Formats: sequence, structure tokens, C-alpha cells
Amino acid sequence: MKNYQLPADKVLILRTCKNDMSSYNGFIWPESGFVEAPDWNDDTKCGHGLHGWLFGSGDYDLKYKEVGAKWLVVEVEANQVRELKGKVKFKNGTVIYSGGYKTAYDLVMKWFWIRHAAELKAMELVDGAATTSSEDGVSVVTTKDKSHASATGYYGHASATGYSGHASATGYSGHASATGESGHASATGESGHASATGNYGHASATGYSGHASATGNYGHASATGNYGHAVVLGQYGKAQCGENGAVILTYWDGKRLRHIVGYAGEGGIESGKWYMLNGKNELIETTVEK
Repeated sequence: MKNYQLPADKVLILRTCKNDMSSYNGFIWPESGFVEAPDWNDDTKCGHGLHGWLFGSGDYDLKYKEVGAKWLVVEVEANQVRELKGKVKFKNGTVIYSGGYKTAYDLVMKWFWIRHAAELKAMELVDGAATTSSEDGVSVVTTKDKSHASATGYYGHASATGYSGHASATGYSGHASATGESGHASATGESGHASATGNYGHASATGYSGHASATGNYGHASATGNYGHAVVLGQYGKAQCGENGAVILTYWDGKRLRHIVGYAGEGGIESGKWYMLNGKNELIETTVEK
């Protein structure tokens, strides 16, 4: 998708479906190409249309949570999008990507930032909008549901505290925190820290010596830089680390939470691979679609 260009009159919609590409009422989505609702009604009521999250903004509790669920990016004409509670609906569009969460989310958010460059510079804080800063040492906080926060300067801090919020810190030693359920936090600079504290949260730290923490249940933590630590403090999580790093996963023994630690290069733990706990609370290799 490196050469993809979003036409000016179109938007991107993120959504999920089951592993077999089916969704509500057995509707089958194509892995790519044109798709249309057979029962379209032009109104603002749920149903009778295709549904998703406009530029990734919406109620992520509506996603399919089964293992192997597919993430789709759909290119849609902007004038046919109808706002609903926690999502939007539309008549038709073109599936330009189907697969894992990270690739789908990154593509959608790339074009969100491009489209909202003027608003980002103004640092507006509105429901469902985004804020950003390129100043060193600046903190950016969004408290509305479905908001997006980005800090791009050195030592910047980005925090999204509302439900389904997204926080990104791209500068050196930046910190990103998403505290609402289904939140996503990303720190891409060296020595960055990413924390997602709600259930179904995702935390990613890709820089050297970065640390990622997901404290809710079903969380994913990824720290792929050298010496990074990926920690999931909630149950049923998955984690991966980089070289000389560690993964830390959590289980309930009936009385208290306990942690299992795996060090890259020891005991069969490899950098760049995802791990989860099996029924015996042992680290085993698993997959998370990219």
C-alpha cells in the first residue's frame, strides 16, 4: 500500500469481519474490490447498509473478537457516509485491504492525519477529532471518546483517556497513553513508552529501548526495539519483544495474579515472535495478524 493515494472525494472506513470474511446476517465481504449493501436504506438507522468506523473512529467494542478476525479498509465516497452511534454506514465502496489490525489501522490513520493537517496544527480538541504538537516537551491530552492525540517532538506526551481513543508519540523519549477500553497507544521514538490500560487495548513501542504495557484483559503489547520489554498485566494477553528484550504475561492462579517472564535468546524465546500462555501457563508461540 506504499503507493496508495486516497482520492479527495473519498474517505477510508475501518471494520472487521470473521475469519471467513462473513459478517452480520451471513453477508460475505470480498478480500478486495467492490462491495455493496443489497438492502440499502438512506437513513441514519442501524442496518440496511454496510457499517464501519470512519477513519478508525468509533466503538471498537463492536468489532469481531474471535481469533483470526479480519480487518478491512474500505474506500468510500464521502457523500454517502451516514453517521450512527459509534459507527457509520454506507451503500458501497472498494475494499483496498483485508488482513491484520496493524496494517489496516496504520493505513487509515496515515490518511486521517493527512486530511486533518490544518486542524492538527490548530490543536483543536473536539469530540472524535485529533490533537497534535511538534513542540519538544509538550503534553497533549484528549478526554473525549474516540479522540486521537499525537505528540511528535522530543520528550512529548500524548494521552487519550476516552473510550476507543488513540495516542501516538513519535519523538525521542516520547510517551503515549490510551486509558479507555479498546484504546491504542504507539511510541515509535527511541526510549519511548506506550501504555494501553483498557480491555482489548494495544500498546506498541518500536524504538530502541522502548517499553510497551497493556494492563487490560485481552491486551497486546509489542516492544520490538533492542532491549525493549513487552508487558501484559491483564489476562489472556499476547506479547512480543526485540533482541535482548523480554515478554511478561499474566494469569490468575485462583488467589492472585502471577506473571510469567520470557527473555529473548533464552529458553527458546525468540525476538520478533508473539507469545501467549497455554493452559499450563507456559509461554507458547502464537500469531497476531499484521
